[in-house]
Amino acid sequence: AYALIEDGEKNAMEGSGQVARLFSDLDKTSLIEKVYQDTLNILSGEPVPSAHYDVIFEKEMQVSLFGLFSVMFSGKSAKDGINPMRDKKGESIADPRLTILDRPDLVDGFGYSLFDDEGTPAKAVELITDGTLTSLIHNSMTASYFESESTGHATRGPRSTLSVGLHQLSIKAGAADEKELHSGKYLLLTDLTGMHSGANAISGEFSFGASGYLCEDGERLQPVRNITVAGNFYEMLQTINLIGNTQHWNWQRSALMPSIRFADVAISG
Repeated sequence: AYALIEDGEKNAMEGSGQVARLFSDLDKTSLIEKVYQDTLNILSGEPVPSAHYDVIFEKEMQVSLFGLFSVMFSGKSAKDGINPMRDKKGESIADPRLTILDRPDLVDGFGYSLFDDEGTPAKAVELITDGTLTSLIHNSMTASYFESESTGHATRGPRSTLSVGLHQLSIKAGAADEKELHSGKYLLLTDLTGMHSGANAISGEFSFGASGYLCEDGERLQPVRNITVAGNFYEMLQTINLIGNTQHWNWQRSALMPSIRFADVAISG
């Protein structure tokens, strides 16, 4: 559902969704109220001064951001020579508190799977362990090329060629509680625009239009709109400030992650 609100020359639109395995578990009233309130809250947003801020990406945006740069885990991209992490297995590429897995075994998610598209059993695979790149994802073809074994990540459609894909990306919970995670001033970014045209998955460079809220100690000080967030995703993995101690599903139930607070992110107002 999406809501569009206009007030004079100002207008805003926000959206969200719900998924469930039973129709009885869907609540359209709460969904409508959420998107209405989100749109109303952001309507009067203004830019903040250009500077470097601590940034927390709202859970939907964080999942989208990690998904955008998931080529870093692709064995096929490594085979094709366009994966920047091709030769970095066993090296430290992120903050040592960061552990990322693919979890097809999580039954609460909508990416739950017992087998990949080649019939290989799917299982939990650690991709980054304590900041170190430990595995790429492979199908039988890429595994053979790298003299390895399939990790159960083959994907193939009726008309597509054999490729690889994640099932359910998961980030291990950290140590920061809600009070610590939201202490001091930070930007909570709830919407990113131009994500595909504004990102280079090979170099890690990105520049997106953004909106959200300037916050302090967990309280929203003001809505923020018409700003640009820019940086390098792979460098951001090394400048993590805090990782929350509670994991959250995104609304599509395709990824399970805690909130991550990134330090020193460039914002143009």
